[in-house]
Amino acid sequence: MQEDVKHSLTKSLFWDVNFEDIDSQVHSLFITERVLTRGTLDDFKSLKNYFGIEK
Repeated sequence: MQEDVKHSLTKSLFWDVNFEDIDSQVHSLFITERVLTRGTLDDFKSLKNYFGIEK
């Protein structure tokens, strides 16, 4: 099983929420928006590898 994507992302992207409460599947749109607007290139690569380019 693939490791949860949130553990490979920059934690400071989620300064305003409890990081442990984020569910990668349920909150995928929220995570994607944060990475695309505030994340690094490494965050984007992790997101793409986890969800795929289609999602």
